[in-house]
Amino acid sequence: MQLPLPGNEAGRVGALRSYRILDTPAEERFDDLARLAAYVCGTPIGLIGLIDSSREWFKSRVGWDVSEIPREVSIGTYAILQHDVLIVSDTLTDIRFAKNQLATRAGVRFYAAAPLLTPEGYALGTLCVMDHVPRALTEGQGRILWTLARQVMAHLEDQRDLGSNPGTESYERYQRFFESSVVGFYRTTLDGRVLDCNPAFVRIMGYASREELLACHALEFYFSPSERQEFLEQCRSLGSLTNFASRLRRKDGSSVWVMENVKPVLGQDGTPAMIEGSLVDISEQKFAEAARNQAQRALEDSETRYRRLFETAKDGILILDFKTGQIVDVNPFLIEMLGYTHSEFVGKKLWEIGPFKDIPASRSAFRELQTKGVIRYEDLPLETKDRRRINVEFVSNVYPVDGTQVVQCNIRDITERVRAEEALKISETHHRSVFEGAVHGIYRGTLDGRFLDVNPALVAMLGYSSAEEVLKLSVAEDVFSEPEEGLRLLHKWQLTAEIEEQVQWKRRDQRLITVRLSGRVLRTEDQRAAGLEVIAEDVTERRALEEQLRQAQKIEAVGQLAGGMAHEFNNYLGIVLGYSELLLEEAGTTEGLRRNVAEIKAATQRAASVTRQLLALSRRQVLEPKVLDVNAVVWETHKLLRRLIPGNIDLVPVLEPNLQPVKVDPAQIQQILINLVVNARDAMPRGGKVVIETANVELDEEYAGHHIEVQPGRYVMLAVSDNGSGIDEQTRARIFEPFFTTKQEGKGTGLGLSTVYGIVRQSGGHITVESALREGTRFRIYLPPTAVTELKVEDETPPMQTEILSGAETVLVVEDEPALRRLISVSLEKQGYTVLAAEDGTEAIRILENNPGEIDLVVSDIMMPKLNGLELREKAILLRPEMRFLFISGYAEYTIGRTAHLPQDAGYLGKPFLPIELARKVRALLNESDAGRGSTGKTA
Repeated sequence: MQLPLPGNEAGRVGALRSYRILDTPAEERFDDLARLAAYVCGTPIGLIGLIDSSREWFKSRVGWDVSEIPREVSIGTYAILQHDVLIVSDTLTDIRFAKNQLATRAGVRFYAAAPLLTPEGYALGTLCVMDHVPRALTEGQGRILWTLARQVMAHLEDQRDLGSNPGTESYERYQRFFESSVVGFYRTTLDGRVLDCNPAFVRIMGYASREELLACHALEFYFSPSERQEFLEQCRSLGSLTNFASRLRRKDGSSVWVMENVKPVLGQDGTPAMIEGSLVDISEQKFAEAARNQAQRALEDSETRYRRLFETAKDGILILDFKTGQIVDVNPFLIEMLGYTHSEFVGKKLWEIGPFKDIPASRSAFRELQTKGVIRYEDLPLETKDRRRINVEFVSNVYPVDGTQVVQCNIRDITERVRAEEALKISETHHRSVFEGAVHGIYRGTLDGRFLDVNPALVAMLGYSSAEEVLKLSVAEDVFSEPEEGLRLLHKWQLTAEIEEQVQWKRRDQRLITVRLSGRVLRTEDQRAAGLEVIAEDVTERRALEEQLRQAQKIEAVGQLAGGMAHEFNNYLGIVLGYSELLLEEAGTTEGLRRNVAEIKAATQRAASVTRQLLALSRRQVLEPKVLDVNAVVWETHKLLRRLIPGNIDLVPVLEPNLQPVKVDPAQIQQILINLVVNARDAMPRGGKVVIETANVELDEEYAGHHIEVQPGRYVMLAVSDNGSGIDEQTRARIFEPFFTTKQEGKGTGLGLSTVYGIVRQSGGHITVESALREGTRFRIYLPPTAVTELKVEDETPPMQTEILSGAETVLVVEDEPALRRLISVSLEKQGYTVLAAEDGTEAIRILENNPGEIDLVVSDIMMPKLNGLELREKAILLRPEMRFLFISGYAEYTIGRTAHLPQDAGYLGKPFLPIELARKVRALLNESDAGRGSTGKTA
């Protein structure tokens, strides 16, 4: 979405830069204002943010750890569009911010900000407050936020003036601010004489004029001399007072609550001579806070009365024989409630007792109880022995006792409860709205693990359709994935005051979720545990994303270490490989020597193969991407793959006919297919089927939300699946780690899948694996499609002709490793070339300047001190635009960038290489240059 911009954005950004405030250290005077704003508005967060063209940087932060945020995330971008206070009561219900990351990820639900306006009307940023719950600001709080923003701006103006014009104009600006500010300023002597004050201080203290107030003694502003003395003692002991809340006496004797910032002014002898202070009227906030505290106390008192009434109530209890309905026992409270004696109850059937003498209805209810195991009457009218009619709550349950089923009837006189419920109706309505509307699951339960109340969010979290279904569950046995763990925690919570756990729960469909539990144990007045109140937050997705990030960081760290070592190792392998080739040429017909050199060469090439895998997994290899049809690469590789797998394995391509083109290195796609098919082969020792599939797919926002490295959009999918032995969950979690393998020792390096992972990520793609034991494995690779529609068609293979590798041209060799530089020079000189050598890019530029027009080709390493290979090319083409380059390197991550793509007109030869490979590459590039100039070249 396009962000809104102020009318003169360029002028605004220029004004901001003129203050020279960005990226400066924190300052106490700004921090004090941010802290005061948070206090006055009753929020945990207060910020002073300055907004340039790309970010919001925070000069002061209270309750906030982040030093800056991108401008597209900043809500302050909207605040600087208006010249009054912006108030967002709930970000998630405001269409402008419902999808903003501050709301969805940082949990910011409330936002209010006043713009920081320059005298020219530019809004440099905001003074803002934030909270994690929806709320509002009073009119008085909004005015104070606006006032504090003006004071922030005054500090900025003073700071700019001190740097550019510290003279009379700065003093006059301070005087104008002093006189017009709504913040009260004053200055007194230590003995209480008032030396100066501004109109705002006069107004706050309730005086008619400055002269009237200056005639007063500071003691008149306090309700007792001891309060003044206590104030002075704190100034002496602390040196200064910051955001000090105090109650002062106005002229008419009424009280005013203020927030003060006080510091002593030192005299010439270095001791305090007077006191300077500023204050803001916070009476409205104090009175509101007192009202909230009073309401909270009233609510707590109401809840205490309700709990006491509920916990001290006594129930009438009847114990019945399950088969006959005969009364086995009755408790004293029921005897007292109904007026019958114990002997009048015991031994008789329920429907034979006076209160229950509606025989058909009572017998029918008993049969229902025998069938269902429970029966409940919310409001059952009964008649006592003295013919009084009472209303009771009647609940019967069947439960086993010593192997025999019995019935327990709980009979509760609900008269007092109804009265209590009326008294608590207002409180309950408020609590219910919060309870029902919460985004996290909330429940109240018993100490033995029964649900008493659940909110809709908890019902949805557990996958049920109604609260009634959840209320029938046992927390420990039906909700916790491990019932023993649930019972252990229920016991633990009875011994503690707070609940703070991360646990595994199971949904109705048996899917496990990770839940963060927080809450409290409800206790009686004598501190006995009585119940639980718990908030449940589903953090499954968050923990999964955190695990993805940790795994990616681990792979990246190992890859960087391995890649760095491989790059250095490549230089030495190149030297060994090159000199072994030269030695092989000089060995002539000495067969023993030739065999020994051939073994050295073969071992070096095997080591080079391992270093290429290390560079691939670390994403430091140089790619040569081409626009291609993945289907064509699959068909071409299909022939090779058939030779890699036995005849009892079927290889089945399932290709999308209208597949979008991609821009990737075709050799790397072939490497991916080979690695994945070989892995599939090893998982099917008795044969099976491997399917290679391509398709055009769309990855949506929901998918991207579960995979941190994926951007939503269209992709080309390449999938390799098998019906082999499959992979268990523990192995699947580590499958892309370098050097991790499940094969026998000596059967694998553990680099195959990590190489695939590195190639896919370096190509801008994404890879997933799905597998389970005995259910096969499927790897999916997603590559971004290219906008280029024309695929490059390779020329047909030219007719065979004699290979000419020699030449008479001049070649400049640039390589910082001396031994490798000498090897390259010797190899090219043997082919007839004139060779100039440089140890780094800086020396190479001097040679080019001293030999204008004489050098035909530059063979250069990429990673070099002082001036790397790509920077050398940029400078060289300024001297000679048609100059061709052949780059040699193991990787070029830091010089070419994340994509590691070479310039299109440059050649590339990966280390290590053979002298004949170097000669072929040099000759080919020189021939291309000659063809472009219409020349036949200078072959020796």
